[in-house]
Amino acid sequence: MVAPFDLKTIRQIDGVLHEPSRLCIAFALNMSEVLSFSELKALLGMTDGNLSVHLRTLEDKGYVATNRTTEAGKPRKLCRLSGHGRAAFKEYLAILDQILLAARVGANGGGASPPEGGGPRGGTVAKEA
Repeated sequence: MVAPFDLKTIRQIDGVLHEPSRLCIAFALNMSEVLSFSELKALLGMTDGNLSVHLRTLEDKGYVATNRTTEAGKPRKLCRLSGHGRAAFKEYLAILDQILLAARVGANGGGASPPEGGGPRGGTVAKEA
C-alpha cells in the first residue's frame, strides 16, 4: 500500500544536528559513550577553534554534556551525548529514514504522486507504508 509523504517532514529536520560538522560530532558521540576533545579533534580532523564552536552550539542546545578532568596533571575535556541529545539524534535519523524511503519509492516509480498545492511547499508524495 502506498501512503502519502508530507513534504513538510523535511522541514522538521533539526538544523543544529543537520550542519555537517555537528552531525559528525553527534554521530561520533552516539557511537562512543564518551570521547575526549582531543579524540574528537583527531577523529574528525577539526581544528581546536572549529570543534570548540560546534561543541558549544551542541551544549547550548542541551545535546552534548562536557566536563573537565585532570589526568597526569594535564587538563582533559570529556564529551558525551546527553539523554536529550541521544533522543534528538534518534529523531533526526528517523526523519531521514522517512525522507529516504519516500525518495526511493518515488525514484522507483512506486506510485509517487506529484506535490499538491502547486509546488513542494505544501504537497505530499506517496511513500510505501
